[in-house]
Amino acid sequence: MIKKWDIKDEQIQRKCIDEILTRLEEQDGTEFGILAAEDIIETVANYIGPQSYNSGLEDAKSLIQSKISDIEVELDILKTSV
Repeated sequence: MIKKWDIKDEQIQRKCIDEILTRLEEQDGTEFGILAAEDIIETVANYIGPQSYNSGLEDAKSLIQSKISDIEVELDILKTSV
């Protein structure tokens, strides 16, 4: 089954699950399983993932627009006067 939060790097995925399990156990004192941790990640990914993704796209768009403006200025400086 493919999950929305699936990560190609299994080491990062496992670390995330382990971290969630550790934090849940520290707070509640109850042991949770991998499926519970995966369910938490899935829930977070469904609600926060699209907003984070869109925010990243907006950041990239702003950066690209800034770089284009810089290039336009540099090209204007290169113009020769007649």
